Amino acid sequence: MMFIELFKIEKKFRLFFFLLLFFFFSFSRTLFPEDIPKRIISLSPSITEILFSIGAGAQVIAVDSFSNYPPEAPITSLSSMNPNMESIALYNPDLVILSYDIGDIVKGLNTVGISTILLPAAINFDDIISQINYLGKKTGNSYNASEV
Repeated sequence: MMFIELFKIEKKFRLFFFLLLFFFFSFSRTLFPEDIPKRIISLSPSITEILFSIGAGAQVIAVDSFSNYPPEAPITSLSSMNPNMESIALYNPDLVILSYDIGDIVKGLNTVGISTILLPAAINFDDIISQINYLGKKTGNSYNASEV
């Protein structure tokens, strides 16, 4: 009997409930992003600085040997000039971000299931802002990126 009474709810409440469900399922991917990387490797000093400036530092598990800023960056012996796929894979990253595709490293990493982002060195200020916003979106730090 109680079940039948639920369907007798006024029209405006049914419409409100329907809209609430619609928005929840429409935006649930935005509210609960599943593909935000938790283990990032940066093979570029400029990318490392951007990642830390937008608040993605906790997601960064390793950086190349030239990424000496900020001081808390987890510097490793990984080389951005001669990247080694096996050495990178040992860190079990969700994402590797690099500026150059030396030795077809992007294809190799993708082949073994490691996602990559190739961001060539910025040429001008607009490129820098674009990279900051792009990395903010890809790391789940869009708001912080818009504030940089």
